[in-house]
Amino acid sequence: MGQYRPEREWQCVALWLRQSIAAAIPRHYQALAEAGLLRLIYLEELDSDSLGTSVLSLVTASETTVPELLQTVFTQVRTLTDARLKEKLIELVEKMLIYRFPDFSKEVLQAMFTDTDIKQTRFYREVFQEGRQEGWQEGRQEGRQEERQQLIVRLQQRGFSINEVAEMLALSREEVTQFWVNH
Repeated sequence: MGQYRPEREWQCVALWLRQSIAAAIPRHYQALAEAGLLRLIYLEELDSDSLGTSVLSLVTASETTVPELLQTVFTQVRTLTDARLKEKLIELVEKMLIYRFPDFSKEVLQAMFTDTDIKQTRFYREVFQEGRQEGWQEGRQEGRQEERQQLIVRLQQRGFSINEVAEMLALSREEVTQFWVNH
């Protein structure tokens, strides 16, 4: 226990949208609260015009309010002069949305992140590069499938049986009959 000596004091933070809907502190966090290490923050009490509050509001935002709130955040981020801070904040917002709304498709996220600054972040580039690669792989697979189909038809036209074609192409009989043309 004495081996790790933190350099600074630390605290836990619990965010609530409003004090009126805040639940009681769970029993397993009571000791932290009693020691003064748990801080409760109510978003309704913070300066609603600040960038920090706007970013934190994304935590509690609904799917329908996210796009409008996002525009507010990005407008505030554009006023920053520190390019590195801008990029870090945008990446934080991107990650928050992905964790908060895991069912959002890449298309939905891409529509939300239309700003040029956002498209420059490492996270955005990685996600959409991955999407391009998936599309390229799907295209290759479709091409292979089409080529396989044409080969099966040519072998059929040359008089080979379904079993012979399956054996030559290392496919199952079912895969070959899927493309077998009935004359």
